[in-house]
Parts: sequence; structure tokens; C-alpha cells
Amino acid sequence: MSSAKRAFYVLSAGIFLTIMVLIAISVAGIISSQVFAILTLSVLGLGSIALAFLLRARLAAIRPAHDLQPQRRSTLKYLRLVTLVIVMIVAFWLTRGEPLWPRVIGFSVGIFLLIGASRSKRIAK
Repeated sequence: MSSAKRAFYVLSAGIFLTIMVLIAISVAGIISSQVFAILTLSVLGLGSIALAFLLRARLAAIRPAHDLQPQRRSTLKYLRLVTLVIVMIVAFWLTRGEPLWPRVIGFSVGIFLLIGASRSKRIAK
């Protein structure tokens, strides 16, 4: 088994076991449900970031980023922009009737993401 695959399995098992321990501690009443939720989200967030770095390193070793043809790059960029626009429209629709300022701020962040995505030169590192 390669070292990358072993690292993936060890990290996945570590995340799983940590969550199982948190569940056992929560059921025993040692920690409250709010602390359990915060710790679980922290474990999942940090584990996801670690897995993303691990997979990115593995993909970089397999295939260089510059081998995408220009046509495919533009298609992926277009799909990313369309996805962001759809997400913004759905989010604006789902929050109808809510206070206006949080919606405007969220929409502004979405616009900044859209501008950043449209100006980006590379799809992935």
C-alpha cells in the first residue's frame, strides 16, 4: 500500500474514532450537546481540510495542472460561474421575507466571489 493511501486511511479512521469518542462522551453526559456540536464540527472541518491537502498533493504528483486544454479550462470556468449565479439566486429566493441588510451583505459577498471567479486565471493549483 502506498504512503498516500495509508495516510488517507489513517486520517479517515482518526476522524471516525474521534467522532465515536465524542458521541460516547456526549451520551455519558460529560459534555453538553452544544459542546458536542462545536467539537464535532471542528473535527469534521479540520479533517476535511487535511483530506483536501492530502488529495491535492496526491493529484499534483499524478498529473500536472497545466495539462488541461484551453477549451476545457474555459468550460470549467463557465460552469463555475453558472453554479455561483444559481446558488446566489436560490439563496436570495430562500431568504425572501427576511431582513434586508443580511440579504444585501450576503449578495455582496456572492458578487465578490463571482468577480473573483470570473477574473481567475487558473482553475486549480
